[in-house]
Order: sequence, then structure tokens, then C-alpha cells
Amino acid sequence: MPIVAISRSFQKVEYDLDGRLIRIGTDCSGMEAVLVALGIMKAEVQHKWSCECDRRLGKFIKSHYNPNRFYDDIH
Repeated sequence: MPIVAISRSFQKVEYDLDGRLIRIGTDCSGMEAVLVALGIMKAEVQHKWSCECDRRLGKFIKSHYNPNRFYDDIH
């Protein structure tokens, strides 16, 4: 079973994802902080989709993370 632990000082991160692929999709994606954190953990991630209505952030997401699908409206 995967274990993710962060020390109180946030200086040490220990994890064991057993080489599992994490499939992720985000609403109100913003700067994709979740993907940044998973990247720091060197997790294997498949970015399925993002949804962000702010056009500037949409351009950022598409250029930096290249999700399989991008939605510009959550409705």
C-alpha cells in the first residue's frame, strides 16, 4: 500500500508508490500545484485532463503539462 508522509518541518518527504501510475484530472487547475508536488516526488503521472477558465493559466497548463484533454469551462 502506498505511503506518503511529510515531516512537520516539510523538509523531508518519504513515499513508496510501488511504481504505480497515478492518473490525474483537475478542476480549477490553476498552476497545477498537484502535478508540481507529484513531480517533486518523482511519481509516474498520466495527466488525463485539466479544467481552467482563466485563459492565461490555460496557456500555462497546455505549454507546461500537456494534458490529454483541456476544458476551459467547468459547466
